[in-house]
Amino acid sequence: MEKKAILGIVLTLLFAGMLTLTFNIRPANPEPGTIKVPDDYSTIQEAINSASPGDTVFVQTGTYYEHLTITKNNVTITGENADSTIIDGNGSPMVVVDVDTANDVKISGFTIQNGSEGIELYLSNGTIIRENTIRGNTRSGITLDCSDSNTMVDNKLLNNDIAIELYSSASNSISNNILSNNSVGFSLIVGSTDNSIFGNTVSYNEYAGVEVWQSGGNTIYQNNFIENDLQVYPDRTNVWDNGAEGNYWSDYAGVDVKTGPNQDAPGSDGIGDTAYVINANNTDHYPLMYPYGAPPPPTYTLTVHSSPIAAPFTIDNISRIAPWSGTYNENASVILVMPETSNGHVWSHWLEGDDTNRTKAVEVNTNITLTAVFIDAVPPAISILSPENRTYSVEDVPLTFTIDESTSWVGYSLNGQANVTIAGNTTLSGLSDGPHSLIVYSNDTAGNIGVSEMVHFAVETQEAEPFPTLIVAAGVTIAVVGAVIIVYFLKIRK
Repeated sequence: MEKKAILGIVLTLLFAGMLTLTFNIRPANPEPGTIKVPDDYSTIQEAINSASPGDTVFVQTGTYYEHLTITKNNVTITGENADSTIIDGNGSPMVVVDVDTANDVKISGFTIQNGSEGIELYLSNGTIIRENTIRGNTRSGITLDCSDSNTMVDNKLLNNDIAIELYSSASNSISNNILSNNSVGFSLIVGSTDNSIFGNTVSYNEYAGVEVWQSGGNTIYQNNFIENDLQVYPDRTNVWDNGAEGNYWSDYAGVDVKTGPNQDAPGSDGIGDTAYVINANNTDHYPLMYPYGAPPPPTYTLTVHSSPIAAPFTIDNISRIAPWSGTYNENASVILVMPETSNGHVWSHWLEGDDTNRTKAVEVNTNITLTAVFIDAVPPAISILSPENRTYSVEDVPLTFTIDESTSWVGYSLNGQANVTIAGNTTLSGLSDGPHSLIVYSNDTAGNIGVSEMVHFAVETQEAEPFPTLIVAAGVTIAVVGAVIIVYFLKIRK
């Protein structure tokens, strides 16, 4: 009886083994819904072919020379490590990962390289491409062809012809990717619209950061456009800010000394005070002063004074009036230009360093205060109130005058003689009779010499001698006597 039982068990096990071999029954996976490569299948494509919607194909570290085609919905393809899990197209002019009419596919954790396109989505919606490095593809890193509502996030796209290309694709979200050293960063062509492109770094692409052709209505903001040969090749109208923040442009030359929605209130806010104009139909109204996502660099204050105050000047071709202050990011470079003259004063020098060049290049790497010095070029005006142009009967004549500014010295010259220094109004004493001339001189605190008009006057202090009284009386007497005698003789004749 016992022998029969043992024989039955052995026969049952042999029968089960035969069924397994006959129908190639796969042992249960360690995790439900997960297929491992190369543990379960030696190639990624075999694992995809075996997967059902909802399954995950987990690819372990290694280099896989394959061209994948995914036609099943809701399949996840995940690499163990993006740096060391490599799908290599081996230089063949074919797509490395082709998602064809499949929706809700997820691709993450790979390096995808050396094909014509790294990843292409055709008529695919809801697909997520995340945390991949896609490089060295002869046409594009990622191409969306007639594919909507997909997500591309946290990928690196390096050394492709086009990093990310959208062809007739709409409502896709592209964020936090690095697109560097390609020919073109983004290419939006032929009716690609309503896409959101934000938080990406687009740098050192040899033709353009963004290429647009027959595509409008896309929103592009909070991206970093750094040293692309052409930042944007524009065509249709697109939106380049979200109403509060735009993009960082490495060639933006504006300053940040204002804040507020209209950038017209005092204070710095990290937004450029003037717009970044791409062309007549495309403008970033709120360009960022430093790369998005990076900690703000230190800021410093540049203060410009003038002596005397209220001197006009320009800073980076923008007109200002001293005193003035502005806030700049660390190592910002600005150009100050002072005028030749200001309010009757002429340019002299910068107080700090005694630099006499009116144009000054300033690198703002600390708080800086500069003072532009102008010197007074106008001599003092002198008006003589006394003496006047007339004759005086006294030998002591008051000298009074006015001067329109502070002076360091005052003097006068009488009749062309040497100057006499005086402290102010005085008296010209002991003047001789006769004509005189007078000029008053003064030096202002800037050393300008003022000269009054010459005043001509005379002094006449001696009275005319009176006629002698006796002579007058005698003359009168003789005249009277003579008259009497003439009357007498006239009467005798009668």
